[in-house]
Amino acid sequence: KNFTYISTPEAFPNAMWAFKKLAGFKRLTVLIPAEFLAAVPKLEQAMKQVAGVLDVDLTVAKVEERTAASALAAIPKDAQAGLIGVLVSFTGTEWRGLIDGINARKLPSFSFVGRREVEEGILAGFTSGLELSRRARRVGLNVQRILLGEKAEDMHVIVSSHERILINM
Repeated sequence: KNFTYISTPEAFPNAMWAFKKLAGFKRLTVLIPAEFLAAVPKLEQAMKQVAGVLDVDLTVAKVEERTAASALAAIPKDAQAGLIGVLVSFTGTEWRGLIDGINARKLPSFSFVGRREVEEGILAGFTSGLELSRRARRVGLNVQRILLGEKAEDMHVIVSSHERILINM
């Protein structure tokens, strides 16, 4: 009743489909913060359901610490590709270490967060009208609407994004 959020439910299925088409993997690891999975309890099950439809063996690697070493250690040795979840809490040094570690293992990588990740070394990713900074502004505008008297429960939470794939050439 007093809660609002924004959601793009098509983002993960679209990202997985595009990435599989691009890299042709069978075993995919998704790196995602443990606290994110704890906040959305059915997320892992939903991701595995999408993977099943695409005939992909999915490992969800829960990143407990905000370090490149812990994230890289969570990727199984037999992984063929890595999808980078919303790891916005990584610092510049740790982020750089993660990208370098993934690339050193010659794992194709994909980010559905935005352009910056591809520019910094991820193989491919989506860009859309809902980059993280735009999502943050959207949340800020929702908070303003609540402060002006609009009920949180009446706000639309599903937003569509129009992804374009970016490839690191």
